[in-house]
Amino acid sequence: MTLRCIVLGMLLLAAICERAEGVTFNNVVSLGDSLLDDPDDVRSPVAAEHIADRLGVQLTKFAHSGSTSDDLIGDGQHWQAAAQFGEGDLAMLWIGGNDFFTHTLEVAFGLFGFIDDLETNVDTALMTLRGAGMDVVVFNLPDLSNIPLTDSISNFRKATQRWNDRLDVLAAAHGTTVVDVFDLFDRLADNPSNFSLLGNTPILDDPPLFGGGCQFCVFADTVHPSSFAQGFIANAAIEAINETYDPVGSMPLDPLSIVEIALLAGVYGGDFDGNVIVDAADLAVWESNFGGEGADDGDGDGDGDVDGADFLVWQQQLTSSSAATTTQAKTVPEPAVLALAFLLLAVYIAARPSRFLAIRTVAASPRV
Repeated sequence: MTLRCIVLGMLLLAAICERAEGVTFNNVVSLGDSLLDDPDDVRSPVAAEHIADRLGVQLTKFAHSGSTSDDLIGDGQHWQAAAQFGEGDLAMLWIGGNDFFTHTLEVAFGLFGFIDDLETNVDTALMTLRGAGMDVVVFNLPDLSNIPLTDSISNFRKATQRWNDRLDVLAAAHGTTVVDVFDLFDRLADNPSNFSLLGNTPILDDPPLFGGGCQFCVFADTVHPSSFAQGFIANAAIEAINETYDPVGSMPLDPLSIVEIALLAGVYGGDFDGNVIVDAADLAVWESNFGGEGADDGDGDGDGDVDGADFLVWQQQLTSSSAATTTQAKTVPEPAVLALAFLLLAVYIAARPSRFLAIRTVAASPRV
């Protein structure tokens, strides 16, 4: 009995060690729409870019702005990825937003049949990618009733939840990992101060119609998460990947620090005197407040004290911000869908007749 226990214990230890050794990824591949594709480089880095950077591997983009799930399949994003990559490679798939936007009227009236087509297409993509031996991470959708384009339109939250539930089932069937963007954005909406960017609270109100001019807006335009929001999404993906894979030499992957995410919003933690330049004057501020607790000046990492970690923030940002400004790039809208614009206007009028005279103009929608 004792010998048997020893043998079983050794086998268990071997299994634990094998699990700890984990998986090594050689490449990251992105598929989907503009949530993982930023051709104008105004919302970057997107989440897949952060993951590839953290893993230290190359990112290959098959994701294409404006794609529906029908486009993904029709354009062959899945089989192109499967033809070039396989075992040891990580595919990241985010699709579905445009399927919802092109069926806005149906959603508003509680008709969710298009989700069946979305499910079929994603099933095909996952089957192809997994059949090639790739590991796959899929992103679910945030609450689409809480994004600027479709804000408060009836049934969008219900429809989003229905799709996300279907995606969970598909992911389980294909052995893939889901990044829960829905939960992330719900938490951000409930307590935006919990996502403070070194003292700057993210803004969930509608951004300028064509982007730009809103440094701390969660959305860069009516559809797309801003650069810093993509940083939070990347951290959700890192958490999911850590729980599932634990790759050799890289795991657990370090999430983006709040200093790194704030930098995506143009906030320099090492700028202690607030003049948008990190220089010797900031070092003097740090020195005068060193050792303090709860100090605002000199606390570069937002942890409530002034210590050596804050000096490192200053040191790392000293040269990179010498010509820094907080000017925000304008998002270039993708091709408009005029029919959707009229549908959105009709839905708003039908849903809010008492506010018809005060209704805001609904512009043609960009696809994601």
